[in-house]
Amino acid sequence: MQKINKYFLEALKASLNSESVSWTTADVSFEEFSQLYQISNIHNVLSMIFEATFSCEVAQQMPPQFMMMFRRNVIQSIAQQTMKSSEFQVLSDHLRSKGIKPCVVKGIVCRDLYPNPDARVSGDEDVFIPEEQFGKSHKTLTDYGMTLMEPDQDIESIYEVPYVKPGSPLYIELHKHMFPPESEAYGNLNRFFDGIHNRTEKPHKGECGLIEEEINGTKFLTMNHTDNLLYVRLLPSICPWEIMR
Repeated sequence: MQKINKYFLEALKASLNSESVSWTTADVSFEEFSQLYQISNIHNVLSMIFEATFSCEVAQQMPPQFMMMFRRNVIQSIAQQTMKSSEFQVLSDHLRSKGIKPCVVKGIVCRDLYPNPDARVSGDEDVFIPEEQFGKSHKTLTDYGMTLMEPDQDIESIYEVPYVKPGSPLYIELHKHMFPPESEAYGNLNRFFDGIHNRTEKPHKGECGLIEEEINGTKFLTMNHTDNLLYVRLLPSICPWEIMR
């Protein structure tokens, strides 16, 4: 497994630099190459790993049906992610048009850092709103066509509420807080983020609470760079499965 992790990081680095690996059959076995693709698929970066490896000697020597299967997966995942990104852009504009402050966390904002953003698949989009805007946000989302993923949930008592859109791959989690307030271990971390929507002071090198990032012509609200980094650094120690979503 240690070798597979090494290959994974090497291929990921090549993808981030818009490069390809030059592995030969002497470097990587067919079994290791297969394991690499399976792990990449689990971590939602198969498209990136495939792009960096498909032209190397090992890939060229793999059974054609193996490469064709993963190629289909890559095409489908990129197409689906492109659709989700496009729909989320429209939804974000719609929320802002209603006077809501939808702060986008991770997701499309982080994907924009990649050479090919839609090759980095996200399972969902996290939207952080002021708690007092939850009622208005819920109505706006349902009027837009979003439905509760779990209709029987008490949405007033939970800190994040998941929504899906019928007939669409779009899935969002609407956060009133970034961490469960009732948690003895993590609830206190909300002090770093609650109130950020209305923060006017500039504690981080001139950054206010929220900033705008333009992506494909749409202006998204997100946390300033310092608070975004703080959240991403805190998350793996609390929810390790979240960092690769």
